Order: sequence, then C-alpha cells, then structure tokens
Amino acid sequence: MDKQRKIICHEETGGKRIPLNLIYDYPVKWTKYKVLRDFLQNFYDAIGYHEWISRFSYELNGDSLIFKAAGVDFSYDWLIHIGASTKREETGKYAGYFGEGFKIASLCAMRDFGWSIEIASRNWELTVVTERLNVDDRYLTSLAYQIWENREIRHDTVLCIYPLTQRDISSLQTVFLSFFYEENILFGKKIWSSQKAAIFLRSEQPKPDNYPSTYDQTGEGIIFSCYQAMGSFKYPLIFCLHDYRLNDRERSGFYMMDVILDFVQIEGAQAA
Repeated sequence: MDKQRKIICHEETGGKRIPLNLIYDYPVKWTKYKVLRDFLQNFYDAIGYHEWISRFSYELNGDSLIFKAAGVDFSYDWLIHIGASTKREETGKYAGYFGEGFKIASLCAMRDFGWSIEIASRNWELTVVTERLNVDDRYLTSLAYQIWENREIRHDTVLCIYPLTQRDISSLQTVFLSFFYEENILFGKKIWSSQKAAIFLRSEQPKPDNYPSTYDQTGEGIIFSCYQAMGSFKYPLIFCLHDYRLNDRERSGFYMMDVILDFVQIEGAQAA
C-alpha cells in the first residue's frame, strides 16, 4: 500500500474498481473553497438545517479533515452517475441540485490540489482513484472509485479529505458559515420566517475573509439562496429565499439583479 489510509481499513488491492464517465482532464476548475463547500453540501442536504448542529460533526486530525453525519447512510450508486440525484424531486428543500457535486469536487480535489478522498457508509468503503481507459486506441485517464464491501453495517456516513495545509483548514470557517442554519453565528434575531423564506438581523460577528458576496457590491447584509450564502448588500440584515436557484452551475455568487429579484420574491412570500 503506497500510503496510509485514514478511514479505510483495506489494502490497495482487492475490492472492485469502477471507472466514471469523467475524464481526468475535463476542463472544469473549482477553487478549494468551492470543493470543500460542495463536499459539505452533501452532508448538509442529507441532514437538513433543523438538525444540522446535533447530527453533523467534523474532526481535524493532523492534515486530515473528517466529516461525519450521524444516522445518515446511502448507496454508493448515487456517487457513480453524473446527474443522479434525489434533490430535484422537492424544490426548495435542498442546497444541491445538479447531481454532480461529489464527482466534480473529487476530480478537482485530486487533480488540482493533490487531495485524497475517502468515504464510507452502510456496508461499503470507497476511495477516489484513477483508471486508464482505451478509447479508439487512445489511452485516457478517468476518475474512478475503488470500493470495498464489509459485513458490518455502518449507520452513519464519514468523509475524509487529506492532506490539507493550515491555510486550507483556516478557510473551513468560511465554508461552514456559508450555509443556512439558525445557530449560524452570523445570524441575529429572527424577524420573520415561512417554509420558503426568512429574514434575520445580522449579528455583530464579522464575516470571514472571502465570504460570498454580490459582484461589485459589499456590505454586512447577506443573501441566502437555496440555503447557501450567495450575495451581500449594505444593510445589517439576512434575507433567505429557500427556493430561488441559479441555473448556471458555474456561478457561485449573485449579481445585483439577482439580489433585487430575491428581495421581490421575499416581499411576495411575506404578502402571501
């Protein structure tokens, strides 16, 4: 075995290897922040914001970051197919949507940042690897999973990312605070809420560096869309619209027009 595994107990040999339809040089570039946020998004959607504080935990062990979702388990088949997701079945319930976050995040993490990814749930353990493919007499490299099955059943899901630098680890606070949950230290007193929207005062806690903001628009106010921070404005308030989504998966923040549309929809939700 070329390196010590963090949460997987098996040797490199054994198990089964499943190549994905995702070529290694696929021209997508995500920042470290976006990679970490998309990994966390899967845990957030599996748990939901109501139980986020009680059922999600993380651990920093040297250069390793470990996420854990208590009482959450799933089949690894959902990680194989691009676009496979249950999140599109109920609009306004999930932060994720496209069914590709784990795959693309794993690709960028491994290829661009040299991170290793391991995940375990139910009776399986998985590590992200690569596989050589022969396509029309040309050799290509594909992202792949090495999977082992166990006799014991795990009733939680654990993800490990390593090796992270101190700078990577210091950006985690920004990632954690970019999701909607009422215990978020950026949130102040709740003013109003419904199933689709909410308004809060901003707390006195300053935003972390590189916190999501509206293009060319700063301020202490925050716009949450589909449970993720997407924009900013000058007033010390937080506006949350749970079912307003950008259809462009490459955009990670709002323009001013998006903020205006968000305000209009929240006003409509209050009137209803």
